[in-house]
Order: sequence, then C-alpha cells, then structure tokens
Amino acid sequence: MVSHDNLLATAKGNIMRLEQANIKQPLTLRHCSFLPMTHIYERFILLGAFLRGTQVVFCPAPEQLVNYFAIVKPTQVSVVPRVLNKVYDMVMAEVNKSKVKRFLVQQALDSEESWFLSRLVFRRVKKLFGGEVQAMITAASPITSDVMHFFRIALDIPIMEGYGQTESAGAGTSTHPVDISYGTVGSPLPTVEIKLIDVPGTNYRSEINQGEVCIRGPNIFKGYYSDETKTREIIDKDGWLHTGDVGEWTNNGALRIIDRTKHIFKLSNGKYIAPERLEDVYIRSRWVAQIFVDGVSSQSTVVAVVIPDEEYVRNNFESTGTFVDFCKDHVIFMLKQINLEKLFATTSLISDVENVQGKDILSVQLCLSHNEDNNKTSNVEKEILINETETEMVVDLSDENEMYTSSNTIIDHDLNVYIYFLFIDIVFFYFVFFQQEHYLN
Repeated sequence: MVSHDNLLATAKGNIMRLEQANIKQPLTLRHCSFLPMTHIYERFILLGAFLRGTQVVFCPAPEQLVNYFAIVKPTQVSVVPRVLNKVYDMVMAEVNKSKVKRFLVQQALDSEESWFLSRLVFRRVKKLFGGEVQAMITAASPITSDVMHFFRIALDIPIMEGYGQTESAGAGTSTHPVDISYGTVGSPLPTVEIKLIDVPGTNYRSEINQGEVCIRGPNIFKGYYSDETKTREIIDKDGWLHTGDVGEWTNNGALRIIDRTKHIFKLSNGKYIAPERLEDVYIRSRWVAQIFVDGVSSQSTVVAVVIPDEEYVRNNFESTGTFVDFCKDHVIFMLKQINLEKLFATTSLISDVENVQGKDILSVQLCLSHNEDNNKTSNVEKEILINETETEMVVDLSDENEMYTSSNTIIDHDLNVYIYFLFIDIVFFYFVFFQQEHYLN
C-alpha cells in the first residue's frame, strides 16, 4: 500500500536532485509520458512534473514516440534502458556501415571537450528526443556504461540513473547531475536515509562498506494489504525497509548494487554463488538480451540460459534465414564473442569466475522455444526465468523498429554533412599552406 504522501516524498526528493544540476529552466517545462502508469517509476515522475507546473503530453503508442518528441519537445525525458539501447543500436548499425562515419563518431565520443565536433556529429541525435532536453533520468534496470557514455556525449546533458523499489515509492538513490562515473546508482536522495547491514552466511559486512541495502524515510510504503506478517518481515521496528538488494559504497559515496540476498546458493564444492552478480556481468555484452544463471547444491558448476539479442546479431552477421536457424548454427560462436575479459575489466563485482561453457544445448533449445512461440516466453521458460530482477519494467515496444526508423536517416544525413565540411577544411588547408609556399618561391 503506497500512499499519496509516499509518492509526494519521492517526487520532492527527485526534484531536489534535479535542482542540483543548476540548469537554467525554460519558461515552460514539458514532459512526454509514454511509460506504463501502472509502474511506480512513471507515477512519481508524473507527480513531480505536476508539482513543477510541467506541461504533460501522453503518447498513446510507443511506435509514435519519436514523432511525439518532435512535437512536444520535452525539457526532461524519463526512460528505461531498453529505449536507450534501441536508439543506440539503430544509430551504431548505421554508423558501422562506413569506416569514415565510424571514425568520426569515435572521435566525437573520445573528444569530450570538442564542442564543435560533438555538436556537428550528434545534433540530429538530439532531435530524436525533440532537441530541447535538458536532463534525462533512467531507471527500472541497469544501463551499460557504453550506452550511458554515448548519450552523455551525444545529448550533452546530465543523465541520472536511479534506484528504488515499489515498497519505497520508487525512492532510494540517484546519481548526481555532475557525476560522470559509471556502474553506480548514485547517492541517497535528500528525502531518504540508507544504510548497509551484514548479510548472514556471506562475506558481505557493513564494516567493509558492503551489505543489504536498507532504506528509511517518509517514502516507505504502509505495508502489504492484509498481510501484517509479510510487512513486518520487510520493515523492522525502527522503520527500515530491508530491500533484499546487496550494495556497496564507493569511494565517492555512491551506491553500487552487486547482489540479492535471497538469490545466493551453495554448490557441491562448497562455493557460494551469487547468480545476479554473474548475470550483471554477462548482460553487459551487446550479444545478450536476457540471461538467467542458476545451479543446485548437487552440482559443482552453474548453468546459464542465454537469449541472444536478435537485432544486434543480425546487424553483425549476414543471414537470410530465420533467427531460429541462425541460433542452431552459430550459438557456440556467439558465446565466444562475449568478451569476458573486457566485461570483467569494467566491473569490480567478480574477482574470479569460469566461463560459461558453450557446449550446453539447453540454452539453444530454450532460445528456439522462445522464438517459435511468437517471441513470447514459453511455459518451460516461465518456470526457469521466474523473475530477472525485482525492479524490471516491461515496456511494450512491439513496433520499436518503426519507432526508431528515422534515426538511420538522421545520423546518415548529419555525418554526410560533416564529411562535406571536412572536405572543405582539407581544401582550405591545402590552399593556405601549400599554395602560399608555392607563391613565395
């Protein structure tokens, strides 16, 4: 039971965090709402928009989102990582068709101080979101560092990643607007308190800044309807909400989510396995759309059910057959493409872990079942893929290809313009230096 006061506390905390960006506010604030209002995330975003006197326009269908952004020109955008991933994949698929385009985009991403280069290459990417966005919030599931970096440079705006639960009315932490680090969910919102407590039976201890995340504040829900026992299990006598998430504090005071207390099991060799830590590493690979890691105490190894990212796979391979046939022929190769060394280098979550063996046909069969059932989860998968995360949001983007079709032509047009100006610069350089030397001689 989440009260209106709970949502107000979250909305106010979120507004206070946004104000820390010191952004000069336009006379009219605009928000385009397209996420499910059944989810706590969109609920407190909308309430915060109303508190600030923001104009709100509701987008009736995701496939119309780009058109609505162009009309509404939102000043703040609230998204889930899936939306950003789709835009990123579509843009990079077009960029990778040309070595010159790929070089220019990479230069723009590397040259963070080059205002001219970034503006020229990415100005049309900004127009995908209406062209007037001043801040962006992403929540509901983790976002990869490469996608976050791309949009921070391309949009040149603060992008904040948030963390919370329905039981906390969505409130918990949010990255500071000026924080450009990756892999964390930021510091506590001004309206909440957060502490880490020891997790029995594990090495997670508060004395080393690791432990279960507990939240307290006016945003904590009233309890589960007609279930006082379950409510007391999650809210202690001092008012702390025990989230079940395991986190750690970084040196700069930001929180990093590293595990779930309820999802730890022991193998036959005595090793404790935190499957979500493994899932968090593997899901960072662009080849992986979904992954579920599990194991039993009678075995010494873990297994993984992997569903490849169909669009990313097709963008990297020429295939005329169905995706099901492609999985049958290339699943082992795709597993090898998951560069574990690179993934591990970007996270401190895992110190040692064995590669998932590519010989287990289980993931292949589940992948085929997933696709043959019209891209809906089969009964077998429903039993295995019970809950990927406690805070995962499902956004219906069934027509998402239509939704982002314009991004291909947009980035193509802009890079062609940039190449044109680059050619002019080369000609100018030639005449100024070489021809001048010729006349002097």
